[in-house]
Amino acid sequence: MKVVNLPERKDYRELLNLSSSIKEHQESMERLISTYWKILNQASTLTAEYQFALQRYAKKVGIKNVPKELMEFAWILLDPDTGEIVYIKTEPASDPFSV
Repeated sequence: MKVVNLPERKDYRELLNLSSSIKEHQESMERLISTYWKILNQASTLTAEYQFALQRYAKKVGIKNVPKELMEFAWILLDPDTGEIVYIKTEPASDPFSV
Protein backbone atom coordinates (compact mmCIF):
# COMPACT_ATOMS: atom_id res chain seq x y z
CA MET A 1 0.00 0.00 0.00
CA LYS A 2 1.26 3.47 -0.97
CA VAL A 3 0.90 6.42 1.37
CA VAL A 4 -0.25 9.63 -0.26
CA ASN A 5 1.16 12.80 1.22
CA LEU A 6 -1.55 15.40 1.54
CA PRO A 7 -0.61 19.04 1.14
CA GLU A 8 -0.17 20.99 4.29
CA ARG A 9 -2.74 23.54 5.29
CA LYS A 10 -0.19 26.36 4.87
CA ASP A 11 0.28 25.37 1.21
CA TYR A 12 -3.43 25.81 0.66
CA ARG A 13 -3.43 29.22 2.40
CA GLU A 14 -0.43 30.31 0.36
CA LEU A 15 -2.24 29.41 -2.85
CA LEU A 16 -5.33 31.29 -1.72
CA ASN A 17 -3.21 34.35 -0.93
CA LEU A 18 -1.48 34.17 -4.30
CA SER A 19 -4.81 33.71 -6.05
CA SER A 20 -6.22 36.74 -4.28
CA SER A 21 -3.15 38.78 -5.19
CA ILE A 22 -3.43 37.78 -8.85
CA LYS A 23 -7.09 38.78 -8.87
CA GLU A 24 -6.26 42.20 -7.36
CA HIS A 25 -3.56 42.77 -9.98
CA GLN A 26 -5.90 41.79 -12.80
CA GLU A 27 -8.55 44.20 -11.53
CA SER A 28 -5.93 46.96 -11.27
CA MET A 29 -4.81 46.29 -14.83
CA GLU A 30 -8.41 46.45 -16.06
CA ARG A 31 -8.84 49.84 -14.35
CA LEU A 32 -5.57 51.08 -15.85
CA ILE A 33 -6.57 49.96 -19.33
CA SER A 34 -9.96 51.62 -19.00
CA THR A 35 -8.35 54.85 -17.77
CA TYR A 36 -5.76 54.70 -20.58
CA TRP A 37 -8.50 54.56 -23.23
CA LYS A 38 -10.43 57.40 -21.59
CA ILE A 39 -7.31 59.59 -21.56
CA LEU A 40 -6.44 58.63 -25.14
CA ASN A 41 -9.95 59.56 -26.30
CA GLN A 42 -9.77 62.89 -24.44
CA ALA A 43 -6.35 63.64 -25.96
CA SER A 44 -7.64 62.77 -29.44
CA THR A 45 -10.62 65.06 -28.98
CA LEU A 46 -8.41 67.91 -27.74
CA THR A 47 -6.01 67.42 -30.64
CA ALA A 48 -8.85 67.56 -33.15
CA GLU A 49 -10.23 70.71 -31.50
CA TYR A 50 -6.75 72.24 -31.61
CA GLN A 51 -6.44 71.38 -35.30
CA PHE A 52 -9.72 73.13 -36.10
CA ALA A 53 -8.86 76.17 -33.94
CA LEU A 54 -5.43 76.41 -35.59
CA GLN A 55 -7.01 76.22 -39.01
CA ARG A 56 -9.37 79.10 -38.11
CA TYR A 57 -6.45 81.10 -36.68
CA ALA A 58 -4.38 80.53 -39.83
CA LYS A 59 -7.30 81.77 -41.92
CA LYS A 60 -7.47 84.99 -39.87
CA VAL A 61 -3.78 85.85 -39.73
CA GLY A 62 -2.55 84.14 -42.88
CA ILE A 63 -0.71 80.85 -43.19
CA LYS A 64 2.73 82.48 -43.21
CA ASN A 65 2.00 84.39 -40.00
CA VAL A 66 1.29 81.33 -37.84
CA PRO A 67 4.04 81.13 -35.19
CA LYS A 68 6.17 78.00 -35.31
CA GLU A 69 5.36 77.07 -31.70
CA LEU A 70 1.70 76.75 -32.66
CA MET A 71 2.61 74.12 -35.24
CA GLU A 72 3.81 71.59 -32.66
CA PHE A 73 0.49 69.73 -32.56
CA ALA A 74 -0.66 70.52 -36.09
CA TRP A 75 -1.28 67.65 -38.49
CA ILE A 76 -2.08 69.47 -41.68
CA LEU A 77 -3.01 73.00 -42.72
CA LEU A 78 -4.95 74.00 -45.81
CA ASP A 79 -4.93 77.35 -47.51
CA PRO A 80 -8.53 78.51 -46.94
CA ASP A 81 -8.65 80.31 -50.30
CA THR A 82 -7.25 77.60 -52.56
CA GLY A 83 -7.78 74.44 -50.51
CA GLU A 84 -4.13 73.63 -51.15
CA ILE A 85 -2.19 71.76 -48.47
CA VAL A 86 0.42 74.16 -47.09
CA TYR A 87 1.69 72.11 -44.14
CA ILE A 88 1.86 68.41 -43.29
CA LYS A 89 3.62 67.18 -40.20
CA THR A 90 6.50 65.08 -41.50
CA GLU A 91 8.94 64.98 -38.62
CA PRO A 92 8.97 61.72 -36.63
CA ALA A 93 7.01 61.70 -33.41
CA SER A 94 9.25 61.77 -30.36
CA ASP A 95 6.64 60.11 -28.18
CA PRO A 96 6.13 56.41 -28.99
CA PHE A 97 2.50 56.71 -27.93
CA SER A 98 1.64 59.64 -30.24
CA VAL A 99 -1.09 58.99 -32.69
